[in-house]
Amino acid sequence: MGNSANGDGGGASGGTLYNCTLSGNSADSGGGAKYGTLYNCTLTGNSADHGGGASDGMLCNCTLTGNSSDYGGGAYGSTLYNCTLTGNSAEFGGGAYYGTLYNCIVYFNTAPNRANYSGSTFAYSCTTPLPEGEGNIDNGPQLLTATHLSSGSPCIGAGSSAYASGVDIDGEPWADPPCMGAESSGGARPSDRWPYRSRRPIVTSGSVFSCGLWLTITDQVLATVWDFGDGTVVSNAAYLRHGWSGPGLYTVTLTGL
Repeated sequence: MGNSANGDGGGASGGTLYNCTLSGNSADSGGGAKYGTLYNCTLTGNSADHGGGASDGMLCNCTLTGNSSDYGGGAYGSTLYNCTLTGNSAEFGGGAYYGTLYNCIVYFNTAPNRANYSGSTFAYSCTTPLPEGEGNIDNGPQLLTATHLSSGSPCIGAGSSAYASGVDIDGEPWADPPCMGAESSGGARPSDRWPYRSRRPIVTSGSVFSCGLWLTITDQVLATVWDFGDGTVVSNAAYLRHGWSGPGLYTVTLTGL
């Protein structure tokens, strides 16, 4: 959408949204949305001082990724059900700041203070460090993409039916018990985009800066294997870092299973 607001809700302020994508918006509070109720929405690349993705709202079955803020890169002061918050950044609470989260995944977010969450309450959710609350886990979620789980993810069937409603982010019915996060069954779908940008590595004075990849899925996959060409093999990791021990030409291979 790419809107900008000097006040609240760069993409939307108030109201109820279904199956929407809020992307590239900015505001003082709630870069993507503020005060609203969102169902099955994707919030990505939004920014704000408070709540890069969303602020002071309720979100159900939503994905928040790549948003940024001073407080709550993904969400600030919000209630979230079956949402996935990954790849967000903030000064405090990279994923969520002072929110209430049920059946959610809050992982792989960044912040100098409290990378995944700060001052938040969880139940039946996957995040680290492990918070107090019933049914929470801190195991890596084994994401295939920013949204979808691998077939071996510990988040499959680990949510509570008391907090799941409607359908998942793909429009599929929730199992009983449901998964944690925004999708119900595990497995990536055709045309899902991977959270890796492709660019040429830069070498200066013997230092190699990181490079990323951005890939598009052309068929459904249930698991992935990364081979970094130096003997390192990693399975089911949508967000990862790797460094090689010495200079050289390495072939990186990603296999979908």
